[in-house]
Amino acid sequence: RLRRRVATLLAQRPVVTLGEIAAHYPLTQGLAELLTYVMLATDDEAHHIDESGWEEIVLGENGRIIRLPRIVFKNALQKEEDQ
Repeated sequence: RLRRRVATLLAQRPVVTLGEIAAHYPLTQGLAELLTYVMLATDDEAHHIDESGWEEIVLGENGRIIRLPRIVFKNALQKEEDQ
């Protein structure tokens, strides 16, 4: 489900951050869902964690905010163009 969400947004634009994903698809499962997105980013070399920038992500319906390095998802074609 989360991979599909990333793919859906990447079909519309070449790069998307976790903050943009969370704005479009709120993280209703809290920290577990956030960590799954982090794992997706680290499992695919097209994606990366940008420690030079930060984002604030809203978790769940309680509105808790987590601040973390910017997580960037790129479609495979964008990754090839960058090289």
